[in-house]
Amino acid sequence: MTCPFIYSEHTPRPIGADGWGSNLNFDNLLVAAQANKGVYAYIQILRSGFIEAVEALTLEPKPSQHTGQPPARIIPSIAWEKRIIEAVPSYLKALEKLRLPPPYVASISLLNFRHYIMYVGPTYDGHGPHPVDRDHLLADEILIESITESPDRLLRPLFDQIWNACGWLGSINYDEAGKWTERR
Repeated sequence: MTCPFIYSEHTPRPIGADGWGSNLNFDNLLVAAQANKGVYAYIQILRSGFIEAVEALTLEPKPSQHTGQPPARIIPSIAWEKRIIEAVPSYLKALEKLRLPPPYVASISLLNFRHYIMYVGPTYDGHGPHPVDRDHLLADEILIESITESPDRLLRPLFDQIWNACGWLGSINYDEAGKWTERR
């Protein structure tokens, strides 16, 4: 499969990236965003149509406000979900551009997340019911049958599963109608 994105305005962007570059490699196409520390986000599009999207800054341990304390291991619930929801449509369009019709399968994996907590804001004092009790969170797979499906609704079962790992019943960023809303 040839890749139409190498130097195109249709190149899907890495999660949370403002700038990125793309290169062909053995697997097909790598789209990467770099900062002072090196690559912090990338998308690898394989010839099979598999897309791997990785972003490391949103969930990087945050410096503690208290001197001598280790960095806080938090999942910033709103920013984390919002970045994924915003990225998914461009990945689905990339698959369409590659002439790979639905259905598609998606999942979320968080690696090295033991002791992380779901941060929901200062009203919860930065603590959810409990920290993650295992190293890796590998969510179930979901089926995407159409690129017109709402990404927030598609992703909810995956988000809920990650919230469950933090002791919550599910994401609190959804309203009663099941629509993702940015809490204030």
